[in-house]
Amino acid sequence: MARERSLRPSFDVNWRPTLLGAAALLAVLLPGLLRLEIRREVYLGGLLAGLVAGGLTDRYGNAMSNGLLAGALGGAAACVVLFAYGSYASWRLGFGFDSVFAAQYGFRAIALFVLAVPIHAVEGALAALLANGLRVRLLDRFASGG
Repeated sequence: MARERSLRPSFDVNWRPTLLGAAALLAVLLPGLLRLEIRREVYLGGLLAGLVAGGLTDRYGNAMSNGLLAGALGGAAACVVLFAYGSYASWRLGFGFDSVFAAQYGFRAIALFVLAVPIHAVEGALAALLANGLRVRLLDRFASGG
């Protein structure tokens, strides 16, 4: 017997898949950002967050909200880490926390927050819907034996 599922989305959040998706996004973003490089991961990283969050989401209606939040949280966490790393690196070089060196990281973090976090959130929501839909279809196909 096929499982019943509602097509109406609910906006409950499952925190485990959401946080795992955000952590995956953070892991992809940080290597390039800490070197002040803008690479394609900055723009396409939300897809990974959404695929992780959507693939691990149990119910169909939660996939969109989990992917949306995973993309937003991962991008925001990258901004916070970028701010902190700029201040730390500036301090280690002997300039102080409010130097021009730290400001480079700060400006990059603000630009990332304003421009890339909304992109990550939308990408995450769409990728989560896709991943969860594929997961549900595959589980239904293998559960029915065909």
